[in-house]
Amino acid sequence: MREIDLQGLEELVRVAEELGCDLVRIINVNEIRLDDVSKNETNPVLKQEREVFREALPNYHVAILVKIDKEQLRVVRKIEMEAHRKGYYFALALTNTKCDLCEQCQLPHDFCRYRDLYIPSMHSLGLGPA
Repeated sequence: MREIDLQGLEELVRVAEELGCDLVRIINVNEIRLDDVSKNETNPVLKQEREVFREALPNYHVAILVKIDKEQLRVVRKIEMEAHRKGYYFALALTNTKCDLCEQCQLPHDFCRYRDLYIPSMHSLGLGPA
């Protein structure tokens, strides 16, 4: 297992706090529960994303949880980009709110028009608190 750079993670926590995030904390990925919601999923795009994410999850060791208002979703993307800049190349922004970029979501029929802005929800990937 790769050694975890706590100093780098603490720097990301400071970035999140400077951007106005509340309740920022580092957790072990083992504290995240995988829900088996994909068996009932009818949307093939979301089902495929869940399966890919489940296969990738063992490569993650820690997560940074931040509490934000829905208006601050772009802040989460900034934290993700800062993590990439610091060498956390597998950093992935997730939210616990439903996406509202489109008036009507295109996913059942097409790929997302806003891939660069869209932040998947934890629930859409079958994740929840342990």
